[in-house]
Amino acid sequence: MKQYSRRFGLFRDPAVGREIAACDAVRDCQRIVHLLTVYEFAFDVQHALELALLYTFGSRSVARVLAKTGAFERRGQKRYDDTQLIINRFVEAGYDSPLGQRAISRMNEIHRRYDIANDDLLFVLWTFIDFPEAWLRAHGWRAMTAHEAMAWFTFWRNVGLRMAIADLPETKAAFDAFVARYEAREMRPSPEARRVADATLGVLRGQLPRPLGALATPVAMSLAPARLCEVFGYAPPPSGLARAVDAALRAYAAVSRRVPLTRYPALVDDADTVTYGRRTPPVEALGVDRRGPSSLASSRARG
Repeated sequence: MKQYSRRFGLFRDPAVGREIAACDAVRDCQRIVHLLTVYEFAFDVQHALELALLYTFGSRSVARVLAKTGAFERRGQKRYDDTQLIINRFVEAGYDSPLGQRAISRMNEIHRRYDIANDDLLFVLWTFIDFPEAWLRAHGWRAMTAHEAMAWFTFWRNVGLRMAIADLPETKAAFDAFVARYEAREMRPSPEARRVADATLGVLRGQLPRPLGALATPVAMSLAPARLCEVFGYAPPPSGLARAVDAALRAYAAVSRRVPLTRYPALVDDADTVTYGRRTPPVEALGVDRRGPSSLASSRARG
């Protein structure tokens, strides 16, 4: 598999975009997703899926399952890192590769421990599709092309097939319509949603220097859909903070249009997690804890 490097040791390689354009959006979707996540949009996909993870907790049904596991309250950082590493394996390597197949098998094994409704799995899968596209339109150095969006949708729908999710919509429009109905029913305030959100944002606060930790929740809420504050019972973020976050992301995008500000390529084996450092465990060792199994009802992808 061809790899790219920075031009002159600094700049983004335009050959990545040319290869994406030359690929077939359906047949070559695994390759396109690899190129998008490890070269073109490593920063954006990582943070879009962090936001997607948070958004899934707004579903009272999803939050109920996660609250029962207690994974976020007891071992939030490990749960977070295990999720990241499992998902990143099949995003980077492709779901048909031996490593990708092992990662999806591990994810399915963990899911089978819990009573997760099919509609909840569909909703979480939709966030993987929708949130990166929306983030790139709003904050990225460029938006996904229609060609890339088709590949992105095809990739995640095929992941859904390998998860044995029933009633997968065949188009993004049909998926959006399903989620609109789902959200009308399930995106409601609940004690479980608040508990899981508090625990997750606590993990984020713990990763920041102490003076900045207090900003974790308002910054996250300034980026999330407005209804999430109401669902979690959080105060709306100050409008000035939301404008400052938007300005910072615009400045970041302006620089990264030419000069990637993340690793290039952003590969899993080069990642540094809080739980494991630079030691990447085999996928079969992820989601294991002496105090009980961790749940993977939703996830982030990181470049």
